[in-house]
Amino acid sequence: MKKYRKFWIALAILPLWMGVTLVVGFIRPRQAANQAVLISEGLVDGIIAASIFLLIVLALLKWDRLGLQWPKPPRSVLVTWLPSLYIVAILVISTTLGLPPVATMAIVFINCAFVGFSEEVMFRGILFRGALSAMRVLPAIFFTSAIFGLIHTLNTFATGQLDVAIAQAVAAFMSGLLFNVIRVRTQSVFPMIVLHTLWNFSLFMLVHASDGVNETVTITPATLIAPALMILPLLGYGIYLMRGIERDFGWMSDVSSRAVLQPAA
Repeated sequence: MKKYRKFWIALAILPLWMGVTLVVGFIRPRQAANQAVLISEGLVDGIIAASIFLLIVLALLKWDRLGLQWPKPPRSVLVTWLPSLYIVAILVISTTLGLPPVATMAIVFINCAFVGFSEEVMFRGILFRGALSAMRVLPAIFFTSAIFGLIHTLNTFATGQLDVAIAQAVAAFMSGLLFNVIRVRTQSVFPMIVLHTLWNFSLFMLVHASDGVNETVTITPATLIAPALMILPLLGYGIYLMRGIERDFGWMSDVSSRAVLQPAA
């Protein structure tokens, strides 16, 4: 039981982090037609509180291999080229269609930055490190990605749109696989915080540019499938980057380390 201590601690922190996000949101409720409206009208208290909570947790845990370091080696950030290309393309399209006022863009960016920090530290930092104490690298990647996807269904509490939250959860699982692989290959959560922030920001800019912020999204087969189809190349790229990951980064897992240290029978 002791050897899986980090795993159970990480699992315990997850609902606390979720609770902080939701409870603070309920204390100061804000009605919004959709998520784009919610993060465009002002700073979202719940995600700010969750970020502060994680800073306190990090100060108390003092775990190793949380990814709180610069990418090693620095050139490893080149593996982010495909999601970065997506972000640039989405921003170009948004700019062509017409961006919202600068003040709105600033509010959206700040909210996205808090979300990027909070979710990456929680999932690619704490939860992934906990998973690595109980399983090898590849299972840890899939486990963390599955939880990351499921958590996105909680967006229902913010917007009241379960259908859209389910579509987001499917897309989050797919993108989460790539995010986890990049986190392993760069040995850092910092590239993912930046990517996550810019990814969300670019998507919300596209929503604004297409006037989707003023529309209530209803579920259709296209609504559910479109996000997954959009992210499918990223999923394929993530699977491609999994090649040799156990061989090259198996040392990150405590399970692999224990297997190496275990004397032969």
